[in-house]
Amino acid sequence: MKKPAISRSLSATLTEAQEDVFDAVKPKLQNYIWLEQPFPDQKDLIWVTRVLWEEAENSLDGQRVYSERCQKQMNAVIARSRGHIVADAKNTVTSLYCFPKALPGQKTPVKDLVARRVKYLLEKDRYICAEEGYETRNDPWQSFKYRFLNPAISEVIFVRFFKGSKKVSWRDPGFLEAINGTLVCLVATVIGHCLKQWSTGELEPRIEFGSRTNSDVFQRHVSSWNSGGSHRQTAILEFIRDAIERKLGEAGLVRETERTEGYVDEAEDDDFDAFVRGGSRQVPDYPPSGLSRSSDPVHDTDVARLAMEALERRGEDGEAVQGEAQLEAGF
Repeated sequence: MKKPAISRSLSATLTEAQEDVFDAVKPKLQNYIWLEQPFPDQKDLIWVTRVLWEEAENSLDGQRVYSERCQKQMNAVIARSRGHIVADAKNTVTSLYCFPKALPGQKTPVKDLVARRVKYLLEKDRYICAEEGYETRNDPWQSFKYRFLNPAISEVIFVRFFKGSKKVSWRDPGFLEAINGTLVCLVATVIGHCLKQWSTGELEPRIEFGSRTNSDVFQRHVSSWNSGGSHRQTAILEFIRDAIERKLGEAGLVRETERTEGYVDEAEDDDFDAFVRGGSRQVPDYPPSGLSRSSDPVHDTDVARLAMEALERRGEDGEAVQGEAQLEAGF
């Protein structure tokens, strides 16, 4: 079977042995930046990729094929993974956050309305809250409520990781349960980045997404996440998973899974040993009741006798006689 191509640039720089290791490393590296450390410093990144690479080498044939080109390609995986999640978030931000549109007779330019809306959403990270928590009563300095419950977060996670048969969740059925605070904070950071691209009222897609521009925002979201306590964190994750499961059902993407638990008769142990020893073994009658080959009960009991008689008559035309016997016996 022909091995699927991974990319033109990759196939041009890695040997076939390196490609095999790379295929094993790639999903683990992606999980690392999604679920553990989205913005690792360069030293940590090199250490993690080397560890993952060596593990993959050992699980294959043990051949050492690492080179500087391998590290460059793994760095490219991280860049592409970040780019994909930003692209998915960008496509949903404008609709989910209700950007203003031009109305008949409207004097204020739409550009200014959008800029005001974005400024309002970015204030104290209001955009990660459920809309019901956008405003706080009595105390204008109070933090906004229902953080990380904005449907935009579950929507971006769904689109990036679940919407389609080629997404991560189809290769890793346990990914839904793997969703954690790190991924939630990363998605919140990505959404904030996409909103900032609209801060002037018009889309400015050239704003870079990466460690230099977004790691501080990510750490701020992590701080907000940790301040909520384990009970609230668990509730948020369940809220997000439930929303994703509903979206999967609505999109017809629910994948049926086979039962993994065996069928066990607890009463079987009582006579199991005796059955194995032959003490209570009974050979069932054949054919079973209700599964007769013929409506004639006599015909069924004579099947073996007819077959034996045909074999005894076998001569030079044995094959024909055998076929005749099978027809006669109802085979």
